[in-house]
Amino acid sequence: MSSTQQSPHRASFQEFVDALEKEHVASRLGATPDGMAHRPGPWLAAAAVGLIVAATQGLHERVDAAGAAAAPSSAPVLALPDRLASAPGTVSWQATEEPLARWLPAYRHAAAFDAAQYRPSAGSDGEAVGVWVGLYRDQGYERKMITSTNVLVEEGSTAWLALAHPPGRVALPAGGSAVELRATQLRAPADPRANPTQRLLVWRVYRVAGRFVAGDAQAMLWLALQRLSGRGDDSAVLMFYTRLSEEGEGAERLQRFVEQHLHDIGASLDATGGRAPTRR
Repeated sequence: MSSTQQSPHRASFQEFVDALEKEHVASRLGATPDGMAHRPGPWLAAAAVGLIVAATQGLHERVDAAGAAAAPSSAPVLALPDRLASAPGTVSWQATEEPLARWLPAYRHAAAFDAAQYRPSAGSDGEAVGVWVGLYRDQGYERKMITSTNVLVEEGSTAWLALAHPPGRVALPAGGSAVELRATQLRAPADPRANPTQRLLVWRVYRVAGRFVAGDAQAMLWLALQRLSGRGDDSAVLMFYTRLSEEGEGAERLQRFVEQHLHDIGASLDATGGRAPTRR
């Protein structure tokens, strides 16, 4: 089979998952901090997801056990660039050493991760956008990307409180399909009785099997398919965040940044087996 041809089994699987994702988006009335719908979608879609997850649970356990027992592969190298190229007429972004916030996601056991803060060129509001990328490889019981212990804010944190926020949605360039990102608002301090000193808007998405996936269940399915096709288990979680004012200013800034750079960052991860663009 040529590299441009797609297996009919994989094609039908992709169409099925795409249909479930469209149904999920269409039925969404709101979001929790983890991006889950407040109300379940139609019973048929919910039943289908439940059946597939249940059917593949044993497969995941067997693959996780095999991954834990297998000899580790070479350690990946992950480095975000100092400058993100922009299309003509758009704002360029330069890495800065000035921290955007004293926050990092509580994602454990990544094979490699990197973080950077980017400040825009003149002509914009001057506020920075942060990027955090975690790459997972040789996943097993002790090290996996999708697990209940990988969260934006650890339970019991007094520094940050995670709040629901509507999901983000961006269009990829060159006629690419739209990508949904799970959104969470972080508030500091965590005590709701105290006046907030800082708010962050965080957008989160997975990169699995050459595509962006917002939900945990969909990402697990694509990861299983990737493993079965013999392409390993390299996958990544990408987070983009910026300051959010009381009036909600900051969402448009994040939208512009992600629309400009999400495709290139994802393509770089794919092209180098998990290696992001070398920092220059």
